[in-house]
Amino acid sequence: MHDPMRPLHAFGSHQFSHAFGAEKSLDMFYNASHASPCLSPRSCSNSPSSSPSSNRLSQSSQSPVRFISKLGEGAFGEVWKAEYHGEMVAAKITGCPTGFRREEIAILEASQGRYTARLIGEERTSKGVAILMELYEGSLHDKVSEARQRGEQPLVEEFLAAMEQILEGLTELHEQGIIFGDLKPDNLLLDSEERIVYSDFGDARDTRHPAPAGRSVHEMGWGSPNYHAKPDVMKQNVTFASDLWMVAQTAIHLWVQEEARSNPSPMPRDIPMWQLLQRCFEHAPEDRPTAQEMLTQCRRELKWIGLESRRGTKEQKEAIPASPQRRASIAAPVERPTHVATTVKQEARRGSVASAPEWRDTAMAAPPLFAAENAWQQWQQWRPPSPPIHPPMFGGRW
Repeated sequence: MHDPMRPLHAFGSHQFSHAFGAEKSLDMFYNASHASPCLSPRSCSNSPSSSPSSNRLSQSSQSPVRFISKLGEGAFGEVWKAEYHGEMVAAKITGCPTGFRREEIAILEASQGRYTARLIGEERTSKGVAILMELYEGSLHDKVSEARQRGEQPLVEEFLAAMEQILEGLTELHEQGIIFGDLKPDNLLLDSEERIVYSDFGDARDTRHPAPAGRSVHEMGWGSPNYHAKPDVMKQNVTFASDLWMVAQTAIHLWVQEEARSNPSPMPRDIPMWQLLQRCFEHAPEDRPTAQEMLTQCRRELKWIGLESRRGTKEQKEAIPASPQRRASIAAPVERPTHVATTVKQEARRGSVASAPEWRDTAMAAPPLFAAENAWQQWQQWRPPSPPIHPPMFGGRW
């Protein structure tokens, strides 16, 4: 639980992402004339599949949510810092009477785990229906921006450690049949221990429960334009491989410490896992690596860096504390025998060698072939005869 008096992370222009990530969609780009009384067609729908169930929302006249301050706002809603039953939470609200899209809530509930922002509940408030989640103090985007402002260059080990967490979370989502759909540093939040968690499932898809037939493309999210898989969006076919395209865009963002300004972004030659990241930009989804393949390679490179870091000077090695097993082996006395008894086989071998002095002298003596003065004549006599050479025949003539 966060202290209500504790100052939050500097939000800046990306403050909306600290609670849920910057929620964006291609709705505004695909159909600007699409009219809806709600904030977003994909956040609120009047279809039967998205109608809220009354038992999920608080029906009390006085809401238990007390709004404190606005953290940010986007095209489709607002995020507030609020108090909920004595706990500081982030409240994502929408003015749509029917609430949020049912698929977003269901996917968020199904994906709860180590790498997903913690869902607390859903309540009706004076500002509309609110999704209540754990309040986080920053995003991966803000961490990278602050490091750049301090003039810090990205370290390979820190970069790979962040990528390992991103790929672990993505692998877990894919194993559950969930396509995240909007992977970027803004939607990767950091907890108090700086562990990465996924937030903003507005563009996520559950492959185990496809969207109802007849759903308009304007009611579905397609990710952020500078990060989503362009070939897949153009075909309106988002798959697990689409997330890997966004993994590469996110990795480049972390490495160059700049937001993506083109899609795909230029691939830096010195970025770790260069070959696999380049494959993520393949036009055909089946040619891109899987999240598990990326995770395996990331762990392999992390292991290699760990081995290299342990190859230091003697003083550096002595400064590294030894493990309990190593300390026990060092402290244990080493007993070395003062006399080693010879075995029967060793005695027999020594006797056999001592009883054949002539063979021993002959073996150690220099070969007489090169010791004699007429060594060349002896070599000519000793070498085997050369095979006969038959001249070629051309029409029976030489």
